[in-house]
Amino acid sequence: MRGVSDRLNQDSGRLYTATCLADLGDARCTVDLSIPGYRGNGTVTTLLGTSSFVASGLSGFDGEWFTAGKLTFTSGANAGNSVEVKSHRNVGNVTLSLWQVMPEPIAPGDTFVVTAGCDKRSSTCRGRFANLINFRGFPHVPGNDFVVAIPRRASRATTGRVCRADVFLNRQLIVVETRDWIGTPYRHQASLKGVGCDCLGLVRGSGAA
Repeated sequence: MRGVSDRLNQDSGRLYTATCLADLGDARCTVDLSIPGYRGNGTVTTLLGTSSFVASGLSGFDGEWFTAGKLTFTSGANAGNSVEVKSHRNVGNVTLSLWQVMPEPIAPGDTFVVTAGCDKRSSTCRGRFANLINFRGFPHVPGNDFVVAIPRRASRATTGRVCRADVFLNRQLIVVETRDWIGTPYRHQASLKGVGCDCLGLVRGSGAA
């Protein structure tokens, strides 16, 4: 049950976070989870606990592929129920752990469908799903430590380049980096070279290079 004050915990407006605000496969994400490479059909073979088990039928997928994905039982006492995958390992046997205990006991022979998971990081969006154009986060937004950061000079002899926090940054380096963004299409609130940016995104993206 939720009280009246629960409304104060609800998000209002858009959040500016480093991670993606979309859910994998929804209208904002656009990734098609019906593609065979993004889903698998498995069968429970051995129970390891109330919410973890060994499964068959998923040996062709790398470990962690289904971590944070959605598992839906298609037979057994929990048929039709869905739950998020806590972890997926493929070392000898394929083991799956679920975030929640199912309403009814899981039994060997239960079948299920499981879809790929996403940790909502831009690197995962680009490398695993090739979907960075639809990334709904702000990967270059400063972290909580930004307000207490102290500018430091870097030695060219030790780093081979000038530190981004170096107050003596050569103006020519700024020009070179900015010109490298030529050809990047306009995309509102984006700041990724070669993918998209707006005016502020150009400043943020080139400054972070």
